[in-house]
Amino acid sequence: MKWWITILPVILIAVVLYTKKGDNNLQLKRGNGLVEITFQNYYQDVQHACERYPNIPPSYVLAIIGLECSGRKIIPRRFEKHIYRQLKQVKNGQLKQFERIEQKDLINQNENDLRELSSSWGPLQIMGYKSIPMKINRKDFDKANRVAIGIDWISKNYGTYLREGKFKDAFHIHNTGKPYPKYGKPFTYRKNYVNDGLRLMDSFKNIILQTSN
Repeated sequence: MKWWITILPVILIAVVLYTKKGDNNLQLKRGNGLVEITFQNYYQDVQHACERYPNIPPSYVLAIIGLECSGRKIIPRRFEKHIYRQLKQVKNGQLKQFERIEQKDLINQNENDLRELSSSWGPLQIMGYKSIPMKINRKDFDKANRVAIGIDWISKNYGTYLREGKFKDAFHIHNTGKPYPKYGKPFTYRKNYVNDGLRLMDSFKNIILQTSN
């Protein structure tokens, strides 16, 4: 028996262990990269916009951006089919209203308009139909001042929770429209959405503190 056949199993085990270690390091780098990229791309805009809303922490807004678009600058819209169906029913008179959106709000909206209203926009991934009560164009959620508009929307819709330091509820509201349930599991599309948000918020707090020193 040749000598290399004897040590082949040992080599294979070593390769597997090294590969697993490399995967772990890669995951760690990706985790850190999310915070760094989000901070680099959005901190100045977030800090400037939050000056108008002193009770909305920049670390919270950065965490939402990290959760919703991984800190990217170019963000594709995400079409929500279930939202589209309900808006379509409102327009056709089959449903009286959807989150205070009534038939009169949709009567002049064509098929493409409804799809855009049923899609999430910008770094905060705010649904297009939210633009109707704000009396703005839905595309404003993805324009140059999109961060400021998004923070304005947050302040008007659930800013009270942030002012009271109820960040767990705030993360849940941003994703589902409702506070964190008192009993049972969260309703978020990712089960760890709220916990990941809280961890990201702590990371951004530390970076902001280091930057200010």
